[in-house]
Amino acid sequence: RQVTTGGWLSATIVVEADGVTSSVLVPHARPLFNASHFLGIISASADLDGTRSALLSLRRTAGSHVFLLDSVPSIVATTHPAPTIVTTPTTTTGVPGPQCSNTAEVRPRAANHTLACRALPADFPYEPLRDFAGGHSEWLSGAPAEPHVHKHRSAGHAFYAAHVGVSAPGIGLSLTLLFLMPEEDIL
Repeated sequence: RQVTTGGWLSATIVVEADGVTSSVLVPHARPLFNASHFLGIISASADLDGTRSALLSLRRTAGSHVFLLDSVPSIVATTHPAPTIVTTPTTTTGVPGPQCSNTAEVRPRAANHTLACRALPADFPYEPLRDFAGGHSEWLSGAPAEPHVHKHRSAGHAFYAAHVGVSAPGIGLSLTLLFLMPEEDIL
């Protein structure tokens, strides 16, 4: 049976040098076939540092933060200063979830590896996001076509949350843009 289609694969490339970790790309690759032959691989990628810069350039209030989430959902980029990728030395070869990668995948015989995981909203060190993730997990994935706004409370403060999908269906890219703003910023 001839395979004529392929799915998009996604990963984060993490570079660690001299104790400094930098996330470089989120590449998406897909095998390309015609009716009878494998033609090659097509790919597209996003520079995470450039994505963060684009989020930082958005006009927002002083206490607001913007999060770009993938379909896991894990945090691809944010305006919040906390790191979105955490690396951990390990001797194991597995990964705990789809938001993680392990150097064992490219160096399986090495004695020591590095596990790199993109942050999950429920674990991120920003309480309003953790609270929102706990009460509105359906908002964190699914890339809605129309923006939605919701008011919720976190640590005794009212927050507005807005989300909208960012997608490129032709290449299988589907992201969610989540905006959290404290009510006190606008009153």
